[in-house]
Amino acid sequence: MVNYLKNLQVASYKGIEFFVETERGTCGRKVAIHDYPNSLVRFVEDLGKMPKEFTLDCFVSGDSWQSEAEAFEKVLSDGQQGNLTLPVLGSYDNIAVIGTPTMSSDNSGNLGMIRFSITFSETKQDAAPVSKGAMKESVYDAGDNARAAIQGAFQDQWNIPSSQANALVSQFDIGSAVENIGSIFSTPTGAVSSGVQNALNLISNNAPFLSTVPKALANAFGFGSDSFPGLWQALSLSFLGGDAFDSAINTMSFGKELLKSFTEIRSAQDYQEYYVSNNNTIKQGSIVPLWNPTTAERIERNHNRILIVEVMRINALIIAYEQAAVKNYFTAEEIDNNLKQLADSYNFIFKADARGKILTNDYSIKNIVDQVKFEALALIDMKKQRSYKQTLIEYGGVTGVTSFTYMMYAEEIFSTNELEERAVLLSGMNRPNNSIVLTGDIKAVEKGVS
Repeated sequence: MVNYLKNLQVASYKGIEFFVETERGTCGRKVAIHDYPNSLVRFVEDLGKMPKEFTLDCFVSGDSWQSEAEAFEKVLSDGQQGNLTLPVLGSYDNIAVIGTPTMSSDNSGNLGMIRFSITFSETKQDAAPVSKGAMKESVYDAGDNARAAIQGAFQDQWNIPSSQANALVSQFDIGSAVENIGSIFSTPTGAVSSGVQNALNLISNNAPFLSTVPKALANAFGFGSDSFPGLWQALSLSFLGGDAFDSAINTMSFGKELLKSFTEIRSAQDYQEYYVSNNNTIKQGSIVPLWNPTTAERIERNHNRILIVEVMRINALIIAYEQAAVKNYFTAEEIDNNLKQLADSYNFIFKADARGKILTNDYSIKNIVDQVKFEALALIDMKKQRSYKQTLIEYGGVTGVTSFTYMMYAEEIFSTNELEERAVLLSGMNRPNNSIVLTGDIKAVEKGVS
């Protein structure tokens, strides 16, 4: 029979140990309930995740019970946060005492023991509120940290090719990755920034050298350095400035296209066997083509190929989170669509079949990507609370887009430019309708609709 007690941690707060009789924790989300007068209607506003709270019935005892109780009382009363470790619920940093702890002693039968009833809560490290600008920067900061961590893991995991055949394959794989990136940027509506172009040139012109020097290879693809950013850091910096690409490139779809593109990374594996037999065409699918792992040479070749694909996919996901977080939204539906794309991409990378994976099976990598995810979703959630919801209006007549816009939103429009911008938005929401006139079921945003 399993002895579960052996696996329990010793309870402590700020290093002071104690015994626990009961431990209770809270979970869920914070809400604000808005009740409307003389109505059965209620709106429950979501305010985000509930900080963890723990309520304990605990005690100190033993030969030095009085001094231990004094030490415990001191850390409970010093007003500082610290680490709380509980036998069952685990260990947590940045925990503060809330409410008023109580102490009691039963002199009749339990002399040598002092009981405490305490409630703890998670807390921020400082009390300063987070501004909108700081939240935007926090997404990019988390992205920088993730790119640096992935760069380190890439360097550690890369196998220097042990044969000429493996060297050629690695060089081809490195080049294939760059070609995919370049094809996405080289469009009539987009222009590659100088930083991105420098990184692309470095990789494409030095693939033979990079394949034999893991540190240089990881730098070229990852964070790089402040003076010479790597490929993915250069991409992030381009969007941080906001003027590196034509405004016609939708930031969220750009990140998604990168993810889709690197689903199909391929190289000249067994040329006669693969390309010729398939009439020089590439099969469609979501797999990464690998060799049958029958030799050490092939196992090494597969490892490096999987590693390149994962580095590209994870970095593309980080870019997608950054772009989705800083994008300007108008309707909640836009946000929901982008959140679904992000969730699908995340699940594809981290929750699909784990066999053969390298970085996406590394908990530390997943954890640091999750930090980007949480920062991005927090900012997106703020934007969603300020966004409009779509509604459907049945309109029997025929009217021009601009006239219909004015009829609906006149009290909100203060200039000709605003009227024109809202008319363009309304037209874009009703593409099945004629772009000049509207009739029938018309999509609009709720605000301003009487």
